[in-house]
Amino acid sequence: AEHGSFSVVKLEPNLERELVYKTLGLDKDRIPTSWRRDLNYSARSTEDISKAITFEALPTNEGNIVAVLLFPPTDSRLTGQAESAESAKKQLASLFPAFVQCVTEQEFHKFAQRPMSKLPSFAYAGPDLHVNTPGTTFVALGDSIHCVKPYFGLGVNSAFEDVICLNQALDEADLGEWTAAAEKYSNIRGKEAEALVTLSRSFDGNFFEFVLPLILDGIFSNALPAIFGVNAIRMLQSEENTFTQVVARKRQDRILQAI
Repeated sequence: AEHGSFSVVKLEPNLERELVYKTLGLDKDRIPTSWRRDLNYSARSTEDISKAITFEALPTNEGNIVAVLLFPPTDSRLTGQAESAESAKKQLASLFPAFVQCVTEQEFHKFAQRPMSKLPSFAYAGPDLHVNTPGTTFVALGDSIHCVKPYFGLGVNSAFEDVICLNQALDEADLGEWTAAAEKYSNIRGKEAEALVTLSRSFDGNFFEFVLPLILDGIFSNALPAIFGVNAIRMLQSEENTFTQVVARKRQDRILQAI
């Protein structure tokens, strides 16, 4: 899609990691009291990672836990083989027995009826994140300028950063100079949007695209910390690093590692 200098670039999907998902609710009254309510819970079925079903669960303020089950679209264990509450419970008991006790019979029924959903595609907007029309300036932010899969909370956290950046640009602009504020916002967040999506897309890769770089970063940064940086995920945990800085540093590290 394109409108003036505002355009959307959609990255090619990684077919080796194509996944769909279904959600599952864990009831607060069934969760063991020994379980911490301030942690994320993660599990994976035991077969090869390319065929595995992944369980990712996040706590809520109300005390319940909401889980997302990720699986290849060709895997029927949570769809065709789980079309009733009884069969859904049986499948989940075989895959993730520790969590079945936390699910109500009503939730098993709802889970069986839920269709599988697709994850979003990787896409970013730019170079401008605003569009000027006579008398009006439109500004885009959030998922409309950087669409990523829900890994590491990158999407929602970067959306908050978009809001902060736009707010600062408006505060610093002269009264009525909204177009100038929008341009400043575009100049800052446009590059960040592209870097975020490019970086997030690398986390969706196979062993050579995702796991191996993490291993190499660990080896080199431990051996020569003055020269090599830590892995990209650890760099993103620091508020001091922007997405463009992380991408640039990892590009530098790859060149040095190759030498």
